Amino acid sequence: MHVAKKGLRALGIAESFAERESSTLAGVVMRKDMQIDGVALTRIAVGGTDATEGIERIVEKLHRRDVNILMLSGGIIAWYNIIDPERIHADTGLPVINDQPTRNRRDWRRISPATSPATRDDSMRIAAWGSGILSRSPRDSRFICAAGDT
Repeated sequence: MHVAKKGLRALGIAESFAERESSTLAGVVMRKDMQIDGVALTRIAVGGTDATEGIERIVEKLHRRDVNILMLSGGIIAWYNIIDPERIHADTGLPVINDQPTRNRRDWRRISPATSPATRDDSMRIAAWGSGILSRSPRDSRFICAAGDT
């Protein structure tokens, strides 16, 4: 991963559900300069066990080799449909950062333990951008999800 590279891209994943049976997942590819560079949607079951597969479907649909990191806005979505970041990393090769809200702040420091130490260091540098690409990509994904649920 080339953190200093101008064309760095992150894939942010978020979900929204407006019905009882399924939830919309959106993936937004965002460049380091904050431009949206790709979008994909899929559906997962509310209360199901297919969240990890849904995220992997988004990665496949986008068919992008230039994405450097995958960012999640939580590890449990759609009423206890649990995401397995280690499996996503193993299946896609992408380092996974999971946004875990704490009492007073959001913590982007939860990087998949399956990620190599060198990749983890680069991921931490990306996480240091704070309010930039890390917050925009999942936030924009949530907006797109909500539009997909109408």
